[in-house]
Amino acid sequence: MKREVAQQIEPVLREAFSLVNKTTAISKEQDSEEAFVEYRGEAAQVMGQMFFLMEKLYKEFPDLMPESFKD
Repeated sequence: MKREVAQQIEPVLREAFSLVNKTTAISKEQDSEEAFVEYRGEAAQVMGQMFFLMEKLYKEFPDLMPESFKD
């Protein structure tokens, strides 16, 4: 992957990851427990795949990893 492409993709992936995570809070607050548990599992799968993409990107370009992710 070209560095310029990675620099554009990285913040979008981070934002998308955060937004999917926020949707689980919406489900928890506004839906039944059963629906929330099902949704959370599906959201976790999506987030896992997104994390895989982010991990690959950070391995290739470690300097793009935010400080908050390094802990």
